[in-house]
Amino acid sequence: MSAFIIHPEHINVLIWAGLHHLRGGWLFGNPTDVAELTAENATSVGRMLLEENTASVNHLHREHHDINTSYTYRQPSHTGWSLPELLNALHCYQLQAGEHPGWETGQAHAFCQAFVALGAADNVQQTRLAGPTYPHAHRVVTAVQRGPMVPTRHRPARRPAHTGWRAP
Repeated sequence: MSAFIIHPEHINVLIWAGLHHLRGGWLFGNPTDVAELTAENATSVGRMLLEENTASVNHLHREHHDINTSYTYRQPSHTGWSLPELLNALHCYQLQAGEHPGWETGQAHAFCQAFVALGAADNVQQTRLAGPTYPHAHRVVTAVQRGPMVPTRHRPARRPAHTGWRAP
């Protein structure tokens, strides 16, 4: 399996979604460890997510990438994500961050599980994110992505009406 360090805008989308959709906190590690996402700690939760992603890439590829300590939460450039799109972005994050031994007991995993529970509670058809939940939606968020994760369809190219144009 290959993992990569995801773009900070991807983290911004996950944090934005958590601020707007997650209610309550998540348990991790010791059952008494509870965390909750707030506007005040959005940057530190985002850094925690990036740390887990970096740890996964370093472990999987036996590399040493520095953790992005300059990350600061910013509202994403687009905020019209549907819950299925957000679950796909979360699934992508899990694939990139879940490749190291401490993943299952870490806070990032617990954050993701709280998000998955949100999707299940909203009656979204999903399979515990064992595979792509919505296979026709994009899952990776970058800074250049301006709109929602619109499903891509493979359509044959249309030829213009006959105007004397011919393909070379």
